[in-house]
Amino acid sequence: MIDQSSRPTPREMRLPQDEQGFPRRPPALPAKGTCWYCEHPVDNVRRFCSVACRDDYYEEEGETGGNGS
Repeated sequence: MIDQSSRPTPREMRLPQDEQGFPRRPPALPAKGTCWYCEHPVDNVRRFCSVACRDDYYEEEGETGGNGS
């Protein structure tokens, strides 16, 4: 029987994989008081104002390689 916790989530399946086949997770962003995608004010714990902004941010980071180009 397959342990459900060891199966990758749909988001993990979209992430690039490392040399062992595990999904590469994006580096943790520090909380800064505004959304990293749209600059909307958020509390000092959150990094994004919504799931949509989070997903859009990481999608763009994946397209640009994370270097802003």
